Amino acid sequence: MSRTIKLLILLSIVASPTLLHAQKGFFIPNPLVIPVHTQANQLHVSLGIGRGYNLNASYAVTNHLALFASGSFNKGTSKRRSLIGGSRFNLETDDHAVTGGLGYFFASNSASGLTIETYFGTGRYKADNYWYFVKYGGTETATQAEYWNVFGQLNILTVKRKSEAGIAVKLAYNQYSRFQFYDFNVDPQARNRYENVWSINIEPVGSYSYKWRKLKLNAQVGISFPLLTNYIRWYVMYPATQEDRLIDSAEVKPGLGALIGSISLQYNFNLKPRNE
Repeated sequence: MSRTIKLLILLSIVASPTLLHAQKGFFIPNPLVIPVHTQANQLHVSLGIGRGYNLNASYAVTNHLALFASGSFNKGTSKRRSLIGGSRFNLETDDHAVTGGLGYFFASNSASGLTIETYFGTGRYKADNYWYFVKYGGTETATQAEYWNVFGQLNILTVKRKSEAGIAVKLAYNQYSRFQFYDFNVDPQARNRYENVWSINIEPVGSYSYKWRKLKLNAQVGISFPLLTNYIRWYVMYPATQEDRLIDSAEVKPGLGALIGSISLQYNFNLKPRNE
């Protein structure tokens, strides 16, 4: 096992504190935008699987400028195992996300086939889920969260006749507009919420594509690691009495880290007019 893979595994454990918190699945980073444009009038469309389904489109307006948009959804039940104790639990999700922005790319004409892309954009994310232990049954915790982000990204890839390989690094600022959860085992009447939740995350990802004519099969693997998060305010509201109580939360930080992985199929259209 290479040092790089060992490092990714180690960082993924450190960067996934959601496994140690009551709330799960409230941070849902998408696969990175890696269309690999080389000239104007290229339209790249891809459909992928990774934390749900992802649809991406990117169009090269000029020989260096591109526009992109993406959407994802994850609805269903996944079976997982807790890091501590190894207990099995089910996570039922109904997540949605949309992103968009623009990019600048440069394709080298040298034998190295080096392509460099930079992208800047914004996105909105919504997570709605609940989880429960399989052995004991019953809902443990339900979570509803919404957040937006702004991000910048750098892709460095080597383009060959049959393949593309390289790395991408994304830096994102995430700001939650809603974060509430219900712990039914502790107090089924209590409605918990976090306020002022934000983070700055770095997301290194490795990418490899196999090309066949205008089709590409792409695989991505990486992590989203929080460089900076804040201490949040934790409130509990009791609907029966309408009491809204601030909990002493000087040491509370949500776990805004997650693995990133996807497999996608991309089709490349060349929309350049025939008479050019």
